[in-house]
Amino acid sequence: MDIPPKNVTPVFFVLDKYYNNHITASRKDLKDPQRIIKRLKEYLGEHAEDDDVVRMRDDMAQRFGPSTANITLSFLSSACSHAHIPKPRVSLIKKKGGRTRFLSPSEMERFWREVKRAKESPPKNKTMIDCIAFMLLTGARRHSAVGVKWEDIYIKENMWRLRCEKASRVFNVPLSKGAMAIIKERKRKDNDFIFLESKNMEAGYNLIHREWVSLCKRASIKGAVLHDLRRTFATYLSESGAGIHEIQEMLCHKDIKSTMVYAKVTEYSVRMRLEALEKFIKTQ
Repeated sequence: MDIPPKNVTPVFFVLDKYYNNHITASRKDLKDPQRIIKRLKEYLGEHAEDDDVVRMRDDMAQRFGPSTANITLSFLSSACSHAHIPKPRVSLIKKKGGRTRFLSPSEMERFWREVKRAKESPPKNKTMIDCIAFMLLTGARRHSAVGVKWEDIYIKENMWRLRCEKASRVFNVPLSKGAMAIIKERKRKDNDFIFLESKNMEAGYNLIHREWVSLCKRASIKGAVLHDLRRTFATYLSESGAGIHEIQEMLCHKDIKSTMVYAKVTEYSVRMRLEALEKFIKTQ
């Protein structure tokens, strides 16, 4: 049996060709292609075998989630097709029914305790601790929280005017007392951003991921990714009685179908109600 030759992708060549000859001319709608290209080059180098692409896919899925990993892999495949070069023989990550992970009450208690502890003994990246807390209290996506600007916050109204490219509209997001307290604690720097020391978004993403991993480790939370804070926020809103349209606005969803997953009764809430019923029966 003949062993098929290894598929080697000339990464720099296909990405540069794809960007210069195709994206700048006909794909102006593609969101932040330069950031995708930069990540691919950093992960894979000038040439990459399929095994290298698999490692990149799996690492990105762990750090940023399956969707980001799939988008990056699809981008590389499109670049190869455009250059008439064989695509990496690497499959996309199959998502079964969508991710439903959120922090349980006990995890929330441990996590918030570590956030407070980190703020009382400021680490080098206290800014990113504040940003993570802000994400939990607003349900914001990572890029929205990292990129929030002073001009977008209306202090008197306790409001965040969020420009959401994904939904192609502007949302007026109410901010809780806790979220506003984080904003007011921040000292305005020379740049326009609240949580960024510079305009380097990629550096901000790396810092916030590092702090997230550290917090989860200290709080003994396993299997969680940063985006799970958004699901946690929405799930607890639903548990507290918020309507589906209210949650839709808070999450800045264009399509309510994206919000419907949070309308499902969670296993945890069922168990809590059963335990409450048992406790009531035992007292009778």
